[in-house]
Amino acid sequence: MDEQLRVLILEDVALDAELMQYELRKGGIAFTARRAASETEFLKELQEFAPHIVLSDYALPTFDGVSALAAVLQRCPGVPFIFVSGNIGEDEALELVKSGATDYVLKSRLSRLGPAVRRALQEGEERRQRQQADEALRRKSKDLAALYEASRIFLDLTDETTTLETLCRLTVKDFGLKMAWVGLVVRGSFDVHPAWSYGFEEGYLNTVKVTWDDSPSGRGPTGAAIRLARAVAMNHIETDPAFAPWRAAAVERGYRSAAALPLCYGDDVLGALNVYSEAPEYFTDDRLQVLQSFANQGAVALAKARLYAQVQYNAAELEQKVTERTQQLQEINSELESFSYSISHDLRAPLWAMKGFAQALLEDCSGQLNAEGREHAERIIAAAQRLDRMVQDILAYSRLSRAELTMEPVGLESAVGEALEQCETELRDRKAQVTVAKPLPLVQGHRATLVQLVGNLLTNAAKFVKLGVQPSIRVWAEARQEWVRLWVEDNGVGIAPKNQDRIFRLFERLHPADEYPGTGIGLAIVRRAVVRMGGRAGVESEVGKGSRFWVELKKA
Repeated sequence: MDEQLRVLILEDVALDAELMQYELRKGGIAFTARRAASETEFLKELQEFAPHIVLSDYALPTFDGVSALAAVLQRCPGVPFIFVSGNIGEDEALELVKSGATDYVLKSRLSRLGPAVRRALQEGEERRQRQQADEALRRKSKDLAALYEASRIFLDLTDETTTLETLCRLTVKDFGLKMAWVGLVVRGSFDVHPAWSYGFEEGYLNTVKVTWDDSPSGRGPTGAAIRLARAVAMNHIETDPAFAPWRAAAVERGYRSAAALPLCYGDDVLGALNVYSEAPEYFTDDRLQVLQSFANQGAVALAKARLYAQVQYNAAELEQKVTERTQQLQEINSELESFSYSISHDLRAPLWAMKGFAQALLEDCSGQLNAEGREHAERIIAAAQRLDRMVQDILAYSRLSRAELTMEPVGLESAVGEALEQCETELRDRKAQVTVAKPLPLVQGHRATLVQLVGNLLTNAAKFVKLGVQPSIRVWAEARQEWVRLWVEDNGVGIAPKNQDRIFRLFERLHPADEYPGTGIGLAIVRRAVVRMGGRAGVESEVGKGSRFWVELKKA
């Protein structure tokens, strides 16, 4: 104890009181003492003198020690109370201790008084420390509960205004403060904008002009907290010179201490949480540490709200762009539809006329044409047929790129069967031998598109064989985890590795048209079709050893 011990003695015999003081001095105890001989004097000294310890006789003519003990326990709990009496029995003394007395000393053995006082003071100090530790533990538990509850609340917030309101409100309610307000840094300047507050009188924030530079308005706790990125406390508003610009308004409203806590998010300081208390020296290091943890949660919630707002803005902007792009695509698709119609009718009509007139020339004027003339007419017919097939293939490729495909389970076995039926004439003309390894599984696809691509693979396999070799085609499927791979193997001329990607491009041909007729679009249609159905396509081949084309689709 730094200050001198104050001893209040309740004793009607002055000599006995002097003897008590003598024993205390003899025991090396420095003290100041006052004596009370009646109830009135005792209660008056109890209030004015504020003793550290009370020494009391057991029985007085107009007052008694038991009543004095009750008054001490009620008015200043924690102050040690020692009975000093000459006529108290052992059993009675023990009952008094149970009632709240610290100790008792017989007047016949006053030599025990000094040690008893020292022991009582030590026990009182230990008890006070335990109480402080318990109080600190209770406060810590309360703070941790508040931090946990705040984190749960902040987790659900996505609006900046609601986040700021919640941050200020929880600060005041959960940490026993008078007022809280948030100042946000104004981008591109040193100004701090008072964005939200809780618990303040109307008009107080109008008196607040804060910057975070080193100007007078930036030297208070708010500006310093933002500038230094650490908590700043002013525990004596009335005397702290740095608080001068705001002192009058703060003191008028009962604020005695203040602190500012930076709202740090990564390397950025978004602003500061400013808190005020009615008590001086309120913002101890422990309290600042808890409040800074709370401010950190608020900073994360504020940054999250801003990010959410940015995402919402970007989403709206993206949706607008998607709408505009969709409209553009619809216009383009409409133009493509018109273009396809034009090709289908306006371009093919002259082809049909060329082919018709050439055939009529051969049929009606055959006798008037020499061999060279008939050959020219036949070439016109063949060219018109090739161009017509090319136009049809281009239209098929165009429709496949634009068509809406509804995906559903499709049986590969029935799809391959339908493709064989559609290609029956061409396969028969080429005397192709086709073997299908059944059963074939279900896949996720679009039936008509799947039949088209299988047909293209079959006719392609029957076409590209050496002259005089009977085409032999084998079809089978295998499961590969969540995929199904369909194989179409032939005994054709094969493809060099450097050309195995080229053949899936539009109008890519590896052989002259007169050697292997075609438009160069069939395999491009295969790849486009399988990609539209969410799959893949490829080939394994060696020159002169045939090819194995494959397509992969998801299992149904």
